[in-house]
Amino acid sequence: MATQENFTGDGSTTTFAIPFETVTPDDIKVSLDGVDQTLTTHYTLESDNTQVEFVTAPANGVIVRIYRDTDTEELSATFFIGSSLRAKDLNDNFKQTLYAVQEVKERSIDRTDPSLLAPLDANSNKIINLADGTADNDAVNKSQLDATQNYNDAQLATAVTNAQTAATNAQTAETNAETAETNAETAQAAAEQAVTDAETQATNAANSATAAASSAAAAANFTSDPIFYGLQREAGTGELEMHWSTATEVDAVYNPTDYIYKDQVHWFISTNGLLHTEGARLGEPKFSINDAGHVIIDLD
Repeated sequence: MATQENFTGDGSTTTFAIPFETVTPDDIKVSLDGVDQTLTTHYTLESDNTQVEFVTAPANGVIVRIYRDTDTEELSATFFIGSSLRAKDLNDNFKQTLYAVQEVKERSIDRTDPSLLAPLDANSNKIINLADGTADNDAVNKSQLDATQNYNDAQLATAVTNAQTAATNAQTAETNAETAETNAETAQAAAEQAVTDAETQATNAANSATAAASSAAAAANFTSDPIFYGLQREAGTGELEMHWSTATEVDAVYNPTDYIYKDQVHWFISTNGLLHTEGARLGEPKFSINDAGHVIIDLD
């Protein structure tokens, strides 16, 4: 009682069998992926209406549907008073009724064992009172879709919040890292300055130590061999004279106040390093007073 058959195109097959009988070839319909095709333009009927021959082979994967759509608007044959009755006309009328009933039964929902045998067109009407789907192939109702949407919205909101929190934390971490880097650079600069200061202090300490050692040596010399030097005007002649002590004159007395002239000091204490140690001027200072009354260095 087949009233239709579905085939799958492979891109090369053009001929498909018609699995049913019809009252008229006009009741044979053909569609590709649900789109009705036109006789002679897209296909022809061959072998006494038992095959469909496509002009172009249906593409691979395309659903080829060949189905019967019996005319229910007019009878196949009409009888008039006084006319003869032919068995074929009677049979065609009954076949028309039978084929139409078969098509309705095959393509509608059976009340005792409901099962769709063809795509359902709701014709812009709602499907109401639909229970919750439970199996993989069950339809779902609006409440299930709403629950899914609400769940997805909540998950999305949580994800957005988490992402914003993560972005804020990342920004804070970046700021902290930049601050730490700045502090590290400041600390490094301070450490380098401290090293420079320490090196300077070490150099100064070394210089101080050297100076202290020199002062200690000079002090040692000074304490071991001090010599008094002074310039004085002779009271009678007014000539400038130089007086000095020697290392051996331990009992010599030189009064510093005697060597102040016009409120200026003209005396100092040093070591015997400023005395000649040899030659004709042995024991005399290495400076003297020339004829003009100037004190000059005399190292010879």
